[in-house]
Amino acid sequence: MKTGKLILKIVAILIISISLFYAFLFCTKNEESGVKFGNIFTNHQNYISNLEFRKNIKKALNQDENGIIWLYEVPVDGESSYEMGYIITQIIYKIGEEKYLKMVKKLNIDQQRFALGYITVGLEYGDNDYDGEMDNTKFENEFPLLYQYYKNLSD
Repeated sequence: MKTGKLILKIVAILIISISLFYAFLFCTKNEESGVKFGNIFTNHQNYISNLEFRKNIKKALNQDENGIIWLYEVPVDGESSYEMGYIITQIIYKIGEEKYLKMVKKLNIDQQRFALGYITVGLEYGDNDYDGEMDNTKFENEFPLLYQYYKNLSD
């Protein structure tokens, strides 16, 4: 009889452990401090990488250039590059052009030019007003200070 109870306890602990392990590896969030991102990133992230992703979004929102640098170094292609652009534009809207520009000026020239592409697609294809539709807004209208900076950078 005691052996049966012991086996039940062990099985219960094993089931709980497996459940927690599964939750730890596969439960991800698609929002950080009001910055939303889609399943493109979360589908390919485990708990640890999702935590790192969200931590760097938060760093960027706190004007820590290491967060923005980390985000620009995330490997993306195709649809995920549009999603990253959406993330970047949300960060700019939340902290303002001046604070974002202060961070982006610490990037090297190649990284700054790379960032320009993200901003452009984030404005065009993102849903920065959260109405469920692509915004199709233009860089020069939404972020005139950044637009001027990038225009001068390319001259």
